Amino acid sequence: EGDLCLRIPVKEKNKIVAQAWAFRAWKDLGIPVPAILIETNDYLIEEMILGVDMDEAPLTMDDQKDILQELGSIVKKMHTVETQGFGYLKEPGEGVKSTWRDFIEPDFLGLIKELEVRKFISHSKNLETTRLVKDHGHILDIEKPKLIHADLKQDNIMILDGKLSGIIDASDSMSGDEYYDLAVIRYSYGETLFDSFLKNYGEIDMLRLRFYLLYYSTWLTAFYGYIHPDKVKLDIAREVFAQSIEYLRSP
Repeated sequence: EGDLCLRIPVKEKNKIVAQAWAFRAWKDLGIPVPAILIETNDYLIEEMILGVDMDEAPLTMDDQKDILQELGSIVKKMHTVETQGFGYLKEPGEGVKSTWRDFIEPDFLGLIKELEVRKFISHSKNLETTRLVKDHGHILDIEKPKLIHADLKQDNIMILDGKLSGIIDASDSMSGDEYYDLAVIRYSYGETLFDSFLKNYGEIDMLRLRFYLLYYSTWLTAFYGYIHPDKVKLDIAREVFAQSIEYLRSP
């Protein structure tokens, strides 16, 4: 009847709760995500989405633009699912924190400080970036959280015969600001394909996007700098980090 996928979390078992609840909520909206067939405290069995990761599919630029435009419609619908609390899901549809700021800001400021300690940024850059985060901190004061995937990169977009066949891996899904998803997409696909995405997603607040791009590129600078070192990916993260600072610095 079809291939199945067994998912067993290595460490955090709450990721089972997150993935199962997120996929069921999105499946009810007609989003192409795996159906959850069996859920236990230790594992999930879900249907397997046919195809290959987008970064492995032989796609032309026009193919990619079409896929990103369709993804815009899909993600717009994904962002209609309302949640409670903020951050990673500890219970079905409920985040671990009482505010989004409590979830994001300490991590953001901690990463900036650690980047200076490890000499990836200067002391003056630490001070400037910290000031920008605090000056724009109101962006984090959201009142109506939504279910966000948080990892909509190419390796979680499945392609079959040149078309989008599904979205996988919601283990990092969260209750929070949908602009976090938008920043991941903008970072992962670049400006041209993001423009295609926005054709169906709709107009957005670019300042808000840039704030989350700064957060995401800060996290990736740490990740590719000293957690899982990768010089090529680190250089990309640092470039987006610098661009985001420049944008937020502008009046």
